[in-house]
Order: sequence, then structure tokens, then C-alpha cells
Amino acid sequence: VDSDNGYDTGTPNAGWLTSPYIHIPGSGEAYLRFFYNYETEDKRGYWDQRWVQISSNGGAFENVLLLSSDPMGYWLKSPAISLANYAGQDIRIRFYFVTRDRYFNNYSGWFIDDVSITSDPPPGCSDQDNSIAQAVSIEDGQTIEGSICPGGDVDYYKFQGTAGDQIAIRTQAQSIASPLDTAIT
Repeated sequence: VDSDNGYDTGTPNAGWLTSPYIHIPGSGEAYLRFFYNYETEDKRGYWDQRWVQISSNGGAFENVLLLSSDPMGYWLKSPAISLANYAGQDIRIRFYFVTRDRYFNNYSGWFIDDVSITSDPPPGCSDQDNSIAQAVSIEDGQTIEGSICPGGDVDYYKFQGTAGDQIAIRTQAQSIASPLDTAIT
């Protein structure tokens, strides 16, 4: 594809990066992790899609994780993907990118780096605000302290307002150049 046009070929297209066979031990835990960066039509997973897929023992590739709604334009660490269902098997990992249509494909695409499989479990996280239904209520003037755990975590908060109210929200990251992205819906 012409690099001046990103992955815009004028037609729907797809690409993938596939690992060689990897044996997953029959005992103990194994977790897949990787770093990635992307620039696509939209960060939601409807138009351009970024899938992690796994094939076990030579079978068909199956979707394991669809990356979506994550900050675009930053190097991010994937969540730890448990490989417990593949214990004792030979697997191949595929990073599959598909445009689904021919429109708005003049972007850089999806970049993958530092792929690893380790026995290191993900950090223990106890937050319960990981969906709109679990959103934590914020009262007027209240300060909430949260944590992004594990990496890639999305937390939800809600507040009440009436017509004419002026609402100010400030999100502060603990580390410089954090890709922390606040969205109000």
C-alpha cells in the first residue's frame, strides 16, 4: 500500500501478523501481553477492527479480543490475556486488522511490539466501575481518586446536572505523558 495513503487501497482490506507455533505448558498459567499503537478511522471497534486471534493445534483462528475505545496515538500495553484454555496445546497468535469498508482508510494502521507469553499473572485489581451500569456517582464538589488497573482499564463515573448548570471536570494523571483520556457522554 502507498504509505502516503495509509492502508487506503480504494477497497475493503485486511492484514495480519501471525506467530510461529508456540507450545503452552500443560500446568501453570500463561498470559499473552504486547504493546501496540494505532491510528485508524475510529477508536470504536465498528469500522476498522483490531483483533487478537488464536489457533490451537492447527485449527481455525478464533477471535479472543477486540481492541476498541482505547486512546489512539499512544503506545499502550495490552491487557493480560489468559491462555489457560490452551494449556498443553500448540498455538499460533494472529493480530488481525480489517477495514470492513473502503472509506476513510488514510491512516497509519495498527502497530504491534514486544509480544510476550509469561506466567506473570495480571495485577489484582478490585475496582467495580468497569461498565456504565457500575458507574460511580459523583456529587457536586466531590473529588474521586481512581486507578487504571490493569493496564487498559476503563472506569465509569456519573453525575446529575440540570439545564443551565456549568460543569467542570478535571482528570489528572499521576505520570507525565499518560494517555489518560477523559470522555463525557
